[in-house]
Amino acid sequence: MNYVTAERDAYVAGFTLLAAMGRAEAKDLGLEGGPLYDPAANYKRVRGRWNDWADDKTPTGTSTSTSGTPAQGATVTSTPLDPLLQRSVDTTPGNP
Repeated sequence: MNYVTAERDAYVAGFTLLAAMGRAEAKDLGLEGGPLYDPAANYKRVRGRWNDWADDKTPTGTSTSTSGTPAQGATVTSTPLDPLLQRSVDTTPGNP
């Protein structure tokens, strides 16, 4: 259990460092699957207003539907490898 906690703490520390360096934006993390927030464009849009929702249009959804995705089951077919550690994620005794 201590090992798992240490791994988690290492991931959190790494992300905290990226955030402190200003490198935890969606584009830095490869999350460019949809529209990203642009602070400069938003500033131009709301400049001179005392609030930023006065004349906004109704927001439109940009996500994809998951209604056609089959439900997941409880059966695990194989143990995935952690991409960073290249070892089994399952650390129960007797599992290599």
